[in-house]
Amino acid sequence: MTTYEGGIRVPSVIRWPGVLPAGVTLNGIQAHEDMFTTLAVAAGVEDPVAKVREEKNQYIDGVNNWPYWTGDADASARRHIFHYYESQMMAARLGPWKMHFSTKEDYYAPVQPRTTPMFYNLRADPYESYDDVSAQAHLVQKVSWLFQPMNVLMAEHLQSLVDFPPVQGGASFDMTNIVEDFINKAQQ
Repeated sequence: MTTYEGGIRVPSVIRWPGVLPAGVTLNGIQAHEDMFTTLAVAAGVEDPVAKVREEKNQYIDGVNNWPYWTGDADASARRHIFHYYESQMMAARLGPWKMHFSTKEDYYAPVQPRTTPMFYNLRADPYESYDDVSAQAHLVQKVSWLFQPMNVLMAEHLQSLVDFPPVQGGASFDMTNIVEDFINKAQQ
């Protein structure tokens, strides 16, 4: 798996005659966790995020896109998204802008940390292919303003992981720490 758009972007087709408008194509940002929240609202749950937080003390990071699906909102409620490979944050997207902190060229390739994030405007470069040094140097200078809002979003996201620790870790085939992990578990 890769966190380039070709590795994560998938189409979604939803048909609900008489409820959702037919023949509409939406291109706003949406994640799989938004499907849970949106479908829960469609099923009559008023605020599924608050309900799960109250009843289960768990954080649901999905947004309600029901108004977007029905045509009552012009834009998706999802404005940003963090892309992970297993438990490692690889990239972050804010509107059309995406920055990669690490890259993985294909399923079998190793994760390559970046000393400087790689920037892409997904509207202008949906294949994330303008990645030569001069293109990236130009973008870093042009969109340096992105660091401030991205830092705010990142801080909020990281705080949510502290306040509501994940109930399940990411699976990994990384065996580099197998001995250390085994010893730590045995000592608990």
